[in-house]
Amino acid sequence: MLPNREEALWDCACECALRRMYHDCKHKFDSAACNSCNFYIKHYGDFSPTDARLYMMEAGKFAAMEKVDNHTYWIIAGIFAAVIAFIAYANVMEGRRVDKIQRELGIGQPQKVTVPKVTGPQITEHPRIQESLVYTANKLNAGTDVNADGLVNCIDAAILFYEHYPDKNRVCIEINIHPDGRMSHLFNCVYTDGAWKAVEPQAYWKGHKSYWMKDIWGDAYDNRYNVDATEKYRSYVK
Repeated sequence: MLPNREEALWDCACECALRRMYHDCKHKFDSAACNSCNFYIKHYGDFSPTDARLYMMEAGKFAAMEKVDNHTYWIIAGIFAAVIAFIAYANVMEGRRVDKIQRELGIGQPQKVTVPKVTGPQITEHPRIQESLVYTANKLNAGTDVNADGLVNCIDAAILFYEHYPDKNRVCIEINIHPDGRMSHLFNCVYTDGAWKAVEPQAYWKGHKSYWMKDIWGDAYDNRYNVDATEKYRSYVK
């Protein structure tokens, strides 16, 4: 279906205005050069000078709005591209950070839990664990930032738990960084009931009923990736 005459004239006038706005045409409307242009509306009707100017003024308004919309589109597109680039950059840097930590701690392939050897009778450490968890929770509630990184997190909790625990031969600081990213976490291991067991030092602080890592983290916690980090963080202990 062919457009009616008024629609065709309006499209022609808008194209004329847009071409001049974007400098595809460097001539003023109604100049001598317009006589050879297909978008000169006077080719297609009898317009008085006043009517032609009024018609082109309205077309110019449309062209201005079109330019604003186009400019806004590119601004939004630029912002979106910048956000995507930032996310990609952040992911790369996080990957490098994790790789660096893994290299420092020797993480890469599944390995045995690296905790100190303890000999002697099988002693139940649960009262000491509970006392240290209470101490840790109180310190975290007070906003204690042990390593002064501006955060209160698992690093502070593990150091505080280790700091308070009375028998340093039966406690250590562990780190677990899973290769697929499901875990990157600092916690403690305590030798109790004849075995080393992983304790979540934030358990009481976060209101958990259990303080065992496996109970709290489930499948996200794989003890094959435990590495002893006591020496790395011992310097923060007061």
